[in-house]
Amino acid sequence: TILSFNLWSDVSIIGDKNFFESLDFLTANIMLPLGGLLMAVFFGWIMTKESIKQELNLTDSWMPVFLLVLKFVTPIAVAIVFVANFL
Repeated sequence: TILSFNLWSDVSIIGDKNFFESLDFLTANIMLPLGGLLMAVFFGWIMTKESIKQELNLTDSWMPVFLLVLKFVTPIAVAIVFVANFL
């Protein structure tokens, strides 16, 4: 990416962005929200309740609330952030 400041400064990868700006755009606006969405889906729908409870040391009273937020609220919120990056 250092070459995008001198030798490759005229090379455009995504739109009018140079290599460094394109890499920054891809990681900040696509990879991070997509990774968060995939982690929320994995932890909410694939990982077992027992392993989540054991890893986070949650009590029985907080477990249903945590799973509800993890399964439904978090993926929707991360998807909104992902879409808002392109508007």
